[in-house]
Amino acid sequence: MLYGAGNGLLTIARGTVPLAIFGPHAYGERTGMLGAPARAAQAFAPLIFGLLLDAMGTSVILVSASLCLAALGALLCLRGSSIK
Repeated sequence: MLYGAGNGLLTIARGTVPLAIFGPHAYGERTGMLGAPARAAQAFAPLIFGLLLDAMGTSVILVSASLCLAALGALLCLRGSSIK
């Protein structure tokens, strides 16, 4: 339930936050540019993971876990800097 609620809020925020920050001028272009890196990563992730799995075997899971921990660390750094 929490994942679904968070995903719903993210969908709403993805549409309204750029409008509130940048205004209505070139809204579609700006939201497209903001979303492009995430969409590209989502598109290439299965291919890259498959290639790594083929090359490294099951030890690629350690690479995946390390990347997840690095992303968590970056998120916590952002959270800490916004509080100050």
